Amino acid sequence: MKKNLVSNKEFEVLSILWENETGLTAKQIHEINPDLVLSTVQSVLKKLVKKDLLKVDEIVYSGTVLTRSYIPTLNKENFILKQFEELDMPELLTQFLGNSNNTSKTLEEIENVIAAKRRGM
Repeated sequence: MKKNLVSNKEFEVLSILWENETGLTAKQIHEINPDLVLSTVQSVLKKLVKKDLLKVDEIVYSGTVLTRSYIPTLNKENFILKQFEELDMPELLTQFLGNSNNTSKTLEEIENVIAAKRRGM
């Protein structure tokens, strides 16, 4: 899957879907975040399906009308990794480690991940 750039609204809708364990309809997404206009949610859902970031989970009743419910095709962590896969990892890590806000616990966790990766090679 190639990197997908998304708008703020698209990311907002994706975030709502990631927080739920079941598929949601456009109306349910709008009810979770009333700041999102229903027609905007419907448009965003279509765009996200075209980008292969969502898929139709099932056809469900919304009142007396049949409608689609949607689920993400990948979780939030994998989505974020895809956004940054072309970055120079040594440079990124250098920048991150240069941040003075890193705690010794964070650095120890990074070391453990690196050590585990080396053992698995």
